[in-house]
Amino acid sequence: ETAALAGFPHAVPVSDLLEARFGVMAGRTWAELEAAFGAAPRAWIDALADPHSDLGPPEGETGRAFHARVQGWLATLPDQGEVVAFTHAGVVLAALRLTVGLRAAEVAPGGVATLRRAGVDWWLVLGGPQGSEVTL
Repeated sequence: ETAALAGFPHAVPVSDLLEARFGVMAGRTWAELEAAFGAAPRAWIDALADPHSDLGPPEGETGRAFHARVQGWLATLPDQGEVVAFTHAGVVLAALRLTVGLRAAEVAPGGVATLRRAGVDWWLVLGGPQGSEVTL
């Protein structure tokens, strides 16, 4: 729906780009999670952010499984051309971890992250003021 609203009416849903499965955390506020589980939710979120973690929220996805799913999508991308993806911040952060090794970032709603690939190397292109680009 978001893609169609942004001018991409023929966008195809891709299950690999779904947000992480949060299990017992889904649909609850942070206050509710802390009241029910204490400090454990923070550890579960940290585990989801770790591509090597076999932990995650109960009934949810592990960090390893979540990142493997995003990596699976990255592996399907063509060597040339452009692909536009509309997804959740968690998926964007996972893709940034897997491609350019960025461990933390803030992704605003409606934000744009541009990745370019040259062989096995990935480049993150950040939009600068008035449409200029800054590449890291």
